[in-house]
Amino acid sequence: MDYVGWVVLARGDSELRRAPAVAAFAGAVGGERVFGTWRELRIADTGAGDADVLALARATGAPALAVYVVDGLCAVGEGATPGGTAFDLVFGEERVAEEYAAALPDDYRRADAVAAVTAWAAEADLAAVPDAVDHALARGGLDDLYRAVGLTGRAGPH
Repeated sequence: MDYVGWVVLARGDSELRRAPAVAAFAGAVGGERVFGTWRELRIADTGAGDADVLALARATGAPALAVYVVDGLCAVGEGATPGGTAFDLVFGEERVAEEYAAALPDDYRRADAVAAVTAWAAEADLAAVPDAVDHALARGGLDDLYRAVGLTGRAGPH
C-alpha cells in the first residue's frame, strides 16, 4: 500500500463525507468503503495537522477511529467514543519506533490499546477478539483490526 494520509472509520450514511467533523481533517475525502452501517473514508493529508477524532465521535454519535497511515507498513491513530473516551493506536509499532519515533505516543502500550479497542468495540455493538486485536496492532493493519472487532462482510467502494 502506497497510501499516506488519514483513514477514518465511523458509523454513518452517505452524508458522512460532508460532515463538518470529517471536514475538520482538512483534506479532500477520496475513497470510501462501506461495512454495513460503517464507513471508512480516506482523507488526503494536507499537512494541516491532526484532526479531532473525539469531535467526530460526538458528531456521529458513535465510536470512531482516525488513523494516519505513515507508510504502507505502519500507522498511528486514535479511537474515541461519543462519551469522551480516547485512546491511541499504533500499527506496526516496531517500525514506528525505529523509523518514525516522533509519531509514537510517549505513553503507548499495546496492552492498553487492546483493552481500549475491546471496550470501544463493545460500545459500538461489535464483538472484539482481544488476541486478534493484539495481532492487528503488532503485525497487521486496519483490515485485520476490522476483522478482529467484527466488521466483516462485504466491504466495497461507494
